[in-house]
Amino acid sequence: MVYDPFVRRILTDIDHLNPEGDIFKVLFDERMLPSDISTGSKNLILCKYFDRMNNYLRMGKNCHPYLMEIAESKDVRMAVTAPYIMTDSSIQNRTIHFVNSDTYVNTEFSFLREIAHEMAKGTFRD
Repeated sequence: MVYDPFVRRILTDIDHLNPEGDIFKVLFDERMLPSDISTGSKNLILCKYFDRMNNYLRMGKNCHPYLMEIAESKDVRMAVTAPYIMTDSSIQNRTIHFVNSDTYVNTEFSFLREIAHEMAKGTFRD
C-alpha cells in the first residue's frame, strides 16, 4: 500500500511531501510519524484499501478529487454529519445512498432535496 502511486500522489498533493523512494524514510527525514500525516490523507487511504465507513468531514476540499477517483473503482461509504453539497459534475451519475432514509440519488437536485429532508429532520447538529 505505501508503494502505491495513488498513495504517493496523496502524500505529495495533500501533505506536501516528496515521497520518492521509501515513504518511511521521507517521514523520518521530515521528523514525522505516520500519525502526523493529515487526517484527510489517512481517510483517503483507508477508503481506498478498506471497506469501512469513513468520516467525510475529516477531509478538506483538496481530498474531494481523490475521493471521486476512488469512487470510480468501488463503492465509497462516508459518514457526513453536516450538510455537504455535491454538484452534478462531482456526482457524474454515481448513485449516492442516504442510509438514514434508505434513499438513493444520482443528480445534484435529488442530492440537495435529500439534504434538505435530512436538515428538516434534525439529522445535522451544530
